[in-house]
Amino acid sequence: MEEEEQKNVERLSSLLRSRSPTTIFFESFFIILIDLTALVGNVLVCFVFYKKPMLRTITNVYIGALAISDVLISVLVMPCTAMIFIKGEWIFTDVVCQYQGFVVLLLAWASLHIMTLTAINRYYRVVRPNVYTKWFSIKSSIVMICSTLVIIIIVIVIPIAGAWSHFTFRPGKGTCFMTFNKSFKTTRMVYIAGVVLFYSVLPMIIIFICYYKVLKTVKNHTTVIHPSFKNPLQKREQARATSMSVREVNVTRTLFCMVVGFVVCWIPVIIVEMLNSFLGTASLPRGAYLCYLYFAYISSALNPIIYGVMNKTFRRELFSVLLLRKTEVCLS
Repeated sequence: MEEEEQKNVERLSSLLRSRSPTTIFFESFFIILIDLTALVGNVLVCFVFYKKPMLRTITNVYIGALAISDVLISVLVMPCTAMIFIKGEWIFTDVVCQYQGFVVLLLAWASLHIMTLTAINRYYRVVRPNVYTKWFSIKSSIVMICSTLVIIIIVIVIPIAGAWSHFTFRPGKGTCFMTFNKSFKTTRMVYIAGVVLFYSVLPMIIIFICYYKVLKTVKNHTTVIHPSFKNPLQKREQARATSMSVREVNVTRTLFCMVVGFVVCWIPVIIVEMLNSFLGTASLPRGAYLCYLYFAYISSALNPIIYGVMNKTFRRELFSVLLLRKTEVCLS
């Protein structure tokens, strides 16, 4: 099995080195384009949240955490892949490979689990609002996110500290990934099965269940109706309830679109990883790994686009910040 995997790695390395100039240009161009889109979009999200206190809501804590994660991916991970696609081989040291592999796993799992926490938050906000304020605040949300990151770091560090694995360059994916030592076959299977279950499949199931219940509640919601009260006080109360309901529905719709985009991007990634687990490392065609890579990176660029298009409040505040900066520059 090890010999076959080594042959597959060499095959993908050869394909990476022997690409035509046109292929090199387009593959590198798309990586750089995705990188710049992710960087600019997520930096703008973070900047607007920082500048506008009114946007520092509990929900936006999760969106801000996702944006920070995606900024780090666009700064620490994507440039390495772009250089590899341009040069056709791994040109950095082994230390850089260990660092990149660790960061890739950390930020990828962080994004998926922050999205899961966002789904849970939305479930309690819409389906069980009576206990929402008891469990969720800005402080508790930050604690949840930080705790999740700590757990992810521990899960990544355990096999490295136990000398079960290290990170090696994967020419198909254009990045460094965890590789288990030959003497730990059983440990490898148990670890991969656990990771796929608890860090891929289970979060997806939680996201699906939460948004299924949220959308069902929104659909059956009876608050958003045309007021039929003659009493002015009743009209004001109904208008306030309706406004609040519409606002929550809009937020839910935006987050649901973000989740759909995220899941669409990550399903190919999970499928490729599962096939790799059963068929062996580097066993798939190079095109499958390219799709894997592009979909994973596109997920980092997608959120700010969806959020900017669908959230009128964010869009208005973004324009006000940009116009203010432009005015300040002109005056100076």
